[in-house]
Amino acid sequence: MIRGPAWFRRRRLERELTEVWCAVLRRERIGRTDRFADLGGDSIAAVRIVNALADRLGTDLSVRVLLETQTVAGMAERVLAPGDGEAGP
Repeated sequence: MIRGPAWFRRRRLERELTEVWCAVLRRERIGRTDRFADLGGDSIAAVRIVNALADRLGTDLSVRVLLETQTVAGMAERVLAPGDGEAGP
């Protein structure tokens, strides 16, 4: 996981998330508040994003987290929340 001051961790995590989202969704750029569904995201893309994040960052997120948060900013907030932000299937 990313270490450092809170602002640095959030910024770095959002960058990592954005890179993964761009690769999976085949987009050149994605804003931190762009909604997953509006970007053409579907269940297959959600699984690919979650798996890529697990490989890249060692996160243990479910597809549910991505579908609930819908944005890079929302996912970053959930990941950085106490308890690692994930507790379900």
